[in-house]
Amino acid sequence: MKHQGESNRVEERIGELFKRERTLVVGGQQRTCAVEPVNSGALLASVLPVGPKIAGTRVRWILLSPAVFPEIRSDEPRIIRAHPGGWLPNWIDPENGEILLRGGDISRRPNEGRSTWRERVRRESRIGGKLIAARVPKPVPITGWSERLHLANEDASLVAQLGLRADHGPRATHLAVPAGAVYYFACDSESAARALAGALNWHGESDGAQILRRRSTLLGEKGFGLGVCGTWKFLSETETAR
Repeated sequence: MKHQGESNRVEERIGELFKRERTLVVGGQQRTCAVEPVNSGALLASVLPVGPKIAGTRVRWILLSPAVFPEIRSDEPRIIRAHPGGWLPNWIDPENGEILLRGGDISRRPNEGRSTWRERVRRESRIGGKLIAARVPKPVPITGWSERLHLANEDASLVAQLGLRADHGPRATHLAVPAGAVYYFACDSESAARALAGALNWHGESDGAQILRRRSTLLGEKGFGLGVCGTWKFLSETETAR
């Protein structure tokens, strides 16, 4: 918060909200959550697991937060190819399981325009590999409530056309892949496996200082689609090792 209204002096005041009560109720289903302070300056890696260095060509991706992969219809504007979504990430080809993510430096650089960044990423080659298996529990419904104040201010005719109330209303319900879902990939090379892990790990290729990757098609800005990578073996290989 600004200190006495001064924009160049700010103070951390969130602790004052939880001086006595360390629980709060959130959401329409009235879920109870616990609040716990984290030491100042602690890395996110002390809270979220960090993926190990990838050796070999197999990558396992575990979701740490839900992810939403919507159905994409071919008749929608600017859509060339349909995708079923649901449990299947939109960055996986639904016909052959190939990975559609790009390798290389895909992070947006400082002062880089969005169109320039997107064009640079398009020139990068795809990560060679396929999704070969997945373990996905039952979906989690994600919904909410909107005051829709922007509709009332910007386009009252649209509100009337859609039969909506301008002041408030429910958000669309999405069925999200829950945290704990596991996806198994086989890559074409060890370098491709490392590139895939860097694209899927919430911390990218860093040591966990900040969140760099959110692999949910929707709601990524709200923390959906965080995941961490490791390796995997076939059951027959595990039994042989024993």
